[in-house]
Amino acid sequence: MVIRQIITLIVTLLVAATVPGQVLYPEPATQAVVTFRYRLSADLTERIRQYRAMMKFLEELQFTPEEREDADLDQFDPTAELLSGTMPMKNAGKLLADPRIITVQIRPDGWRPPEEGNRVEIRLTLAGPLAAKEQRLLHEQVARQLQLLNFQESVGYDSKGYTQLRGSLPLKALPRLLYDLRYQPSGWFLAEVPQNQLPMPLRAVVPIRLIELLPPLPPAAVPPAPVSVPAAKLSDDLQAILADPALQKQPLRVEAILSAPVTGTARDLRFRLFNQVGGATLEGLIGVVASIHLRQTSDLARLAEFPNILAVRTPRAGHQATSLASGTDPTPLTVQELLRTSRVGELHRLGYRGEGVRMVIIGRDFPDIEKLIADQLPSRTRLLDLTQELTSDLKPYPPSPGATGTLVAITARATAPAADITLVRVDSASFHQLLTIAKAVVGRPEYSEAMLTRSFELVNRADELQFQRDQVTEEYRQAFANLSDEEKPAARRAAAAAAMKKLLQDERELRDRLARLSALKTGLEQLAGANIVINTLVWESGYPLDGLNDLSQFLDRHFTGQERPIAAAVPTRPTIPVWVQAGSDALGRVWGGPFRDHDGNGVMEFAGSETPIPAGRWTRELNFLRFLPETGKPGLSLPAGIKIRFTIQWREPHPREQLLPAEPAFPMSLRLLRQLDPMGTSIASDELRDIARSTLAPVRILKTPESGVYEQSLDVTIPEEGVYALRVEGGPAVNPDIPPLIGSFELNPRIVIDRIDPETATPGRVQFDTFIPQNAGVAMPGDAHGALTIGVGLPPEYAVPQSLTGAGPGLTLATKPDLLTSGIIVVNATELTGPGIATGFAGGAAAVIASTGARVSDLIRAIGLRAGGPLILPESWMNHVRPRSAKVGSER
Repeated sequence: MVIRQIITLIVTLLVAATVPGQVLYPEPATQAVVTFRYRLSADLTERIRQYRAMMKFLEELQFTPEEREDADLDQFDPTAELLSGTMPMKNAGKLLADPRIITVQIRPDGWRPPEEGNRVEIRLTLAGPLAAKEQRLLHEQVARQLQLLNFQESVGYDSKGYTQLRGSLPLKALPRLLYDLRYQPSGWFLAEVPQNQLPMPLRAVVPIRLIELLPPLPPAAVPPAPVSVPAAKLSDDLQAILADPALQKQPLRVEAILSAPVTGTARDLRFRLFNQVGGATLEGLIGVVASIHLRQTSDLARLAEFPNILAVRTPRAGHQATSLASGTDPTPLTVQELLRTSRVGELHRLGYRGEGVRMVIIGRDFPDIEKLIADQLPSRTRLLDLTQELTSDLKPYPPSPGATGTLVAITARATAPAADITLVRVDSASFHQLLTIAKAVVGRPEYSEAMLTRSFELVNRADELQFQRDQVTEEYRQAFANLSDEEKPAARRAAAAAAMKKLLQDERELRDRLARLSALKTGLEQLAGANIVINTLVWESGYPLDGLNDLSQFLDRHFTGQERPIAAAVPTRPTIPVWVQAGSDALGRVWGGPFRDHDGNGVMEFAGSETPIPAGRWTRELNFLRFLPETGKPGLSLPAGIKIRFTIQWREPHPREQLLPAEPAFPMSLRLLRQLDPMGTSIASDELRDIARSTLAPVRILKTPESGVYEQSLDVTIPEEGVYALRVEGGPAVNPDIPPLIGSFELNPRIVIDRIDPETATPGRVQFDTFIPQNAGVAMPGDAHGALTIGVGLPPEYAVPQSLTGAGPGLTLATKPDLLTSGIIVVNATELTGPGIATGFAGGAAAVIASTGARVSDLIRAIGLRAGGPLILPESWMNHVRPRSAKVGSER
């Protein structure tokens, strides 16, 4: 029975390379050099008989023993237990079919040992097959025992159900593997541990059966120079910035994660930053994330010393969910065609074109807007530039290349021609500005933290100028008291006049700054009472998902209405504004789902057992990546030099009345691996090299009495072109055998990939390739119940989805996006795709519907649309909408 199990295992290992979805191996050598340990437990006569039977078995496998002078004495010598020779490689694995042969070492003919002191790559076949749990335990126990021989296990390889162990060890330790690992001189932790005290199943079996010597791995690319880290709170990218001497004096904006939200005003935090961190200013505050401007990079270390700051990172930027369409996209539609297919055009013919409705459109920038006002946009269109609040002189940011805000505004205007439009430009790295806009729309135009900072700076500047005026005026009076033509008095008068001129110029600049701040405040106040807010920017990470961030919570409180379904339009204007939000366009860049670890090895599986492993892959614990260039064919190989960020976020429950020994209770880390030989030409395709791993502790970005939200990130510059895969490791930070601390809960992490370099050399996107779920959430703030989230749909002939769905990994049953529109729209002869441009049309449609008198704060239920369905006005609702002229006449 045991022999049959061994033969079954060997056959399985030999044919595994031919099964789809498995490892690719290089062409095996024809001949093998083998060394094996055998055991003949018998008296002399029986030993001779067994030895000769073993040699006959070896002869049938075409084994040729190594020539030795005393080889013929082995059959008589009870201490002889090793035998070496050559044989066909195809027969080498069959040696274990003889129960007298205990452990076999195989090396291909022509294999050369490395230089003394170097390491040998090996693949070990363990005893088995055992039951699944016992086999994994044996795998862990053997790996731990081998560490005493300085063994380093490989990562991400195919363990063949934990029957194989891969790694490297020093050349001098190689001969010891032929002997029973349970009796090695290094022992199990200590040499004197007897066998009966070893853990099971290691105690019961000879652990290593087959040792294969593998070709050496190719040399690694030159690793980057190690970074000296003065503050462990700094993210990887900030550590690199701080280590660059050329950047020490440069200003820098960062985000600090606070240990708790600021209660009341942030006045104390603002003054502490200014006084203790070299004049640093507070620019924004949302939840526990504080946006801070440092006058110079070298102040990072002092900022990290604040006791209530958990971590410091670079700002997490949102992006416009709109891009230029490619040739593979479906047939584009014009706005006029969308008006027809959605039936919004019928409302136009009935006289409803957005009259009396005010739209606010949020964008990263609005290029050439001055040229288009009164042409393609109403002459009364206003522009509010909130990037002004982020500069000390209150002047706007430079133009943002590639921004599509103007095209979104033109789409909204073409959909609702009579609506009033206010354009609001925001900094895509300032999530807090959206909350400022939301508050202003509902009649709470509070000074933002940036505006309070600018006001504080203006007061200080006014005091400085007043002090200078006293000095300059007195000097001017004294200088011109002497009108002599002598050189010294004349020079003094000239200097005093120049100082007065400079003072007057500085005072004019101060008045201009005050005027710009006042205009900014007035612009915010004028947003109050707007009916429709259209936002095309989305954030995939950096803030709590599942509608838990402060902006989503505010939208849920102030942008929703509990209305009953109505069959006809009513003549009242909506009192609750509608936030029309672009959904996520990051399909392929985002993974979300439950944390699965069915084998309990502390590595997350990206898919369940019901999901087949694709061809050429061997595990669900790795998610391979691919590169989609702007032009050209997508491929699995990532180009060298691009810089990408992986961010994983998860929420875990916490005991309400117990303190956690560690936080988070279930920490996760990220590792990026490189596949060394994807085609298995010279080494097995599952040989991977560890490229980078997250080193800092996860950061808590939200804390409630019963849960915490955490993020972990990994920034990496791809060192060389090749195929890469992501691996997620995680497990309880405390003993899982203590139920009150851990309990039973399901984690639903969400992982997003971002390019964090300028993309000038190699433009394109990095995406997941192996496992790509669609229901990973629509990003922020589209995850809010109070946001009318817009996605894009494809014609029926397209079998692949085009946008992400779901409100977030922890809200898998929530329907998001709320509505779908066409995936590609033509605007000004430009073909645009993505939820951003679709939101422009949907927001205009909401304005037209609002002009009928319908309450659109709960648009789907109010007019009978299907949640998650296309934006097509129901015929039953349209039948009850009266023409505008008839309606006006009846009201008179």
